[in-house]
Amino acid sequence: MKKRDFIGANIYITGGSSGIGFAIAGAMVELGSNVLLVARDEKKLAQAAAKLEELKNSNGQRLDCLSLDIADWQRVKSLLPEKVKTFGPPDILVNCAGIAYTHYFEKIDYQRFTEVIKTNLMGAWGVTRALVQYLKERRGYIVNVSSASGFIGSFGYTAYAPSKFGIIGFSEALRPELKPFGVRVSVLCPADTDTPQLAEEQRNIPPEARAINGTAGVMQPEEVAKALINGMIKERFMIIPGFMNKLTYLLIRIAPWLPNLIMDGIVKGVQRKGEERGD
Repeated sequence: MKKRDFIGANIYITGGSSGIGFAIAGAMVELGSNVLLVARDEKKLAQAAAKLEELKNSNGQRLDCLSLDIADWQRVKSLLPEKVKTFGPPDILVNCAGIAYTHYFEKIDYQRFTEVIKTNLMGAWGVTRALVQYLKERRGYIVNVSSASGFIGSFGYTAYAPSKFGIIGFSEALRPELKPFGVRVSVLCPADTDTPQLAEEQRNIPPEARAINGTAGVMQPEEVAKALINGMIKERFMIIPGFMNKLTYLLIRIAPWLPNLIMDGIVKGVQRKGEERGD
């Protein structure tokens, strides 16, 4: 894929009103793409679209929005094909919409768990299913946004990690099916990124998980978007932004016991301090 391929391309981005999705939308607009933002909140969508208007480098570029909860399959399969008629078929689909909920396993109830799975995993499946025929016709590109939690399960992430592991498995299975049609598939696996979702995570995050996350630092959405564009140009399947994130992925592949040993040590240290304080 070449940088010029983004010029005039139709990009559908779920979760595009904020965070990583919005940063990806901004990067695509700057490259000359037409962008459709898909998210639940109409007000946030309108605000995001107004900001993107300022990044357009051509009067011919098109921006549009669709208010949609991607966990609602009935609306997904109805509204997305209708949007294709007015906006145009997708050349690139970025499945970025997601929610996070971090807590101790026994504090995560069934409703919360299923909500995370339905949005993060089933939502990506549904949007892809609704648009795949158009992507095959246009020999398009699908990017599914997973996470570092998609290749290493961590303390406090017993709802979020399964949904993101599932995204990688879904993408691995989808790739060979769509390859004969010229459709490329990539998975973006960012580490902690400064987004509203990360802020929401902090509300219930266990101290053990907070300590583990603190070892890797926090990326900016624009860094993640830049890494995605570069990864797409190189047509990489796994796109992993950030040095520490890449290192963790490498260690999981060649010495999976080491990251687990490090995490276990951090957890023990946090729990020991809690016992000393009488928590």
